[in-house]
Amino acid sequence: MSLLDKKKQVIELSHALIKHGLIARTWGNVSIKVDDNHFLITPSGRAYESLSPEDVVLVTMKSLDYEGHIKPSSEKGIHSSVYELKPHVQCVIHTHQSYASALGATVLKEIPLDYTVPCASYALPGTKQLMNHVRVALGVSKHAVIMKYHGAVCFGQSPEETLKVAIDLEDMCKSYIHTYLDKTGDPYENAALALGGQLKEYHPPKLDEQFVSTPSLVAMSQLGIPLLPLLDDFAQLTGIKAPVVNQMSEIKDHPVTLVKGYGAYIQAEEDFEALKIVTQKAGLAYMTAALFGKVKPIHTFERILMRLVYKYKYSKQVGGAK
Repeated sequence: MSLLDKKKQVIELSHALIKHGLIARTWGNVSIKVDDNHFLITPSGRAYESLSPEDVVLVTMKSLDYEGHIKPSSEKGIHSSVYELKPHVQCVIHTHQSYASALGATVLKEIPLDYTVPCASYALPGTKQLMNHVRVALGVSKHAVIMKYHGAVCFGQSPEETLKVAIDLEDMCKSYIHTYLDKTGDPYENAALALGGQLKEYHPPKLDEQFVSTPSLVAMSQLGIPLLPLLDDFAQLTGIKAPVVNQMSEIKDHPVTLVKGYGAYIQAEEDFEALKIVTQKAGLAYMTAALFGKVKPIHTFERILMRLVYKYKYSKQVGGAK
């Protein structure tokens, strides 16, 4: 297969990730191995929908040097590590899929699914420390690694196999969570119980598109629990936290606010759809962390840092891909 054909494969796989809901906005990245010394990877700061073959970057495996003026994904070191430690692998994808990410926000060090998936220790995205944590986890990984507070890395011997790994991983993680979550038959009551409380009465309201009223977010709002970032993409878009208010008149200028009994109210001129998706996932992660015993948010300083980096760097780029 020619280099051009492989670049087209990278783009097609990127589109498939969006189609299957495995990435929020354009967070995440895709690579395909070219030979023992090179791989192709999606660029930083380019919307997947608008990618052309010229945008896909050729990276040298060991040095991480690249050709041209377009920067590759900041997670290129993780991709290189997978190819180095798993020589049979031909494709790597990093996703921000909801249920796998939610389990990555728990105290669990590994997830016992159809096969055991290790959880790599937390570090800031794009750092050498995160790459090293993933390298450790790869030593006991068969198909995937979940990165704490971040997302998942999936790999396989072809783009098709790797996509299937990611889809299957999400299905297994969803099933695993619901095995522990389903207690009453009512999703809102189940969410409240997982969060350590109980809903007195709740009748889901009819709301406009600025609300995200998933069971976890409604339960948090009813119980007065602010949404603290347990996932780095939520920290990037919101900062320190999403506060809770009792009524709409109390809402201030903040990207996300929980309104008692309604869920999360989204207000943003930019990134509106991305913020809705990420907020829904953030609520799921918070509830899941509580379900498995302990809610441990990302450190306050790191939340602020990620928000500033995103606001003044990634959000200025088309699509915000990392």
